[in-house]
Amino acid sequence: MGERGDLLEFLRARLFRLVHRGTRGDVDYYCERTRHATRVLELGCGAGRILGLIAEQGTPIVGIERSPFMLAAGQDLFGSLPPHARVELGDMRTFSFPEPFDTVIVPYNTLFAMETDDDIRACLRHVHQSLLPDGRLYLDCYVLNETGQSAPSPFRKIDTIIDAGRRIEVWEQEGQELPGRRFDMRYRYRIQNPDGVARVETDVISHHYAPPDVLLELLEQAGFEVTSRFGDFDRTPFGPDSVIMIIEARQRG
Repeated sequence: MGERGDLLEFLRARLFRLVHRGTRGDVDYYCERTRHATRVLELGCGAGRILGLIAEQGTPIVGIERSPFMLAAGQDLFGSLPPHARVELGDMRTFSFPEPFDTVIVPYNTLFAMETDDDIRACLRHVHQSLLPDGRLYLDCYVLNETGQSAPSPFRKIDTIIDAGRRIEVWEQEGQELPGRRFDMRYRYRIQNPDGVARVETDVISHHYAPPDVLLELLEQAGFEVTSRFGDFDRTPFGPDSVIMIIEARQRG
């Protein structure tokens, strides 16, 4: 990729960081669940939104992220991490570490960033291999059995952000359902500089979702026992009307 391509990818990573600020309550939940852990691994740590706060509470943590541009977008945080925290470029499907962890977290739909069930299965198996006996896995994801989209939705404005003096209008479009439980989310960013000059940038984020029953089966196949399921970070029990699913699991004995 050339210099212009790299700059564009870095811009997209920065825009992702600005727009995708998590689910209400997720930071408090993951900080609470890791507060007494001895060694934590975060998969898909992005620009460090959650990792940085877990590190602040004194918990040893390692984060892996497959996009070098996301790591670059978080350099303002990563450059000041305490000694007990670090981030690495890595693939969730193939990672390995010489020392095990007692806790692994996979926040904010990260499992659905992979392309197939086999990718999710490979990730969960590596998580299982990386955990101490009776180690814990915490993750959250949206709930979807099918998108119901036979055609792309219209673009809709979802946010306006002020960043370094620039006004950024964010528009989002949900793509149609594709084979293999896949769909694309398209983003259009109108970026107006302080001098009034504006330009439009676009991005596409691909999703491969697993309905709750499929994800539970993948966890079982990887050797996990689900100990709790919630429908919100306030620990509301998971039910038929839940739009997110928070899973707590441990290695099956």
